[in-house]
Amino acid sequence: MTFDCSSCLTICVIIWYTSREVGGDAGGKQIVDQPADSAKDPFNGRIKAMLTTAVLLLLVSFADPSAASNDVAASHVSTKRFGPQWNALLGNWTGEGGGSPGVGSGTASFQFDLQEHAIIRRNVSDYPASEGRPAVHHEDLMVIYPGPSAAEASAFYLDNEVQTIAYSASWSADGKVLTFVSLPGGKGPQFRLSYTFTSPDAMTVTFEIAAPGSTVFKKFVGGVMKRSS
Repeated sequence: MTFDCSSCLTICVIIWYTSREVGGDAGGKQIVDQPADSAKDPFNGRIKAMLTTAVLLLLVSFADPSAASNDVAASHVSTKRFGPQWNALLGNWTGEGGGSPGVGSGTASFQFDLQEHAIIRRNVSDYPASEGRPAVHHEDLMVIYPGPSAAEASAFYLDNEVQTIAYSASWSADGKVLTFVSLPGGKGPQFRLSYTFTSPDAMTVTFEIAAPGSTVFKKFVGGVMKRSS
């Protein structure tokens, strides 16, 4: 139950009215103020004090400070949801591939979180030392959340090299290719990550980079991943 301004005004009027005394009989005599000194009328002073205390207690018991915050929170609840095509990603994957860092292996997992309002991708890749290059261990985390339509999303990527990337993502019309493209802007390169499903339990992964100022993406690393569970 909430306590509104009209209720507060009504109670204030009651307090004001009861703090006054009718002078004479009920036949239209004017209402006159009582003396301010409650010592002259102890009974009237006690009545005023009791009424004031009662009203304060009512204010405390009826006030609902959570109501306003609940209304604000409700206005910001998103109705966006992932479409059924996103289920193809869910699970654990293992794979092998290669590219500029060399030939390596890795694992990835995709899981719903936050009551299916987010998908969390965790990825680990290892490239052994080769041809004078040191071994590379890579870990990253991506938080994917629903976009304007069921087939679209936004994502935030960060890794153990302290790199962060903001992506937009979308599925192809046939539901077989999921493409993440980094948001344009800034002076750095642009990135594109693609998952192409060749079967429900297998997909090719391609990571491409476009040089600053260019719209031409070139493959940096790629591989094949198979569902492990």
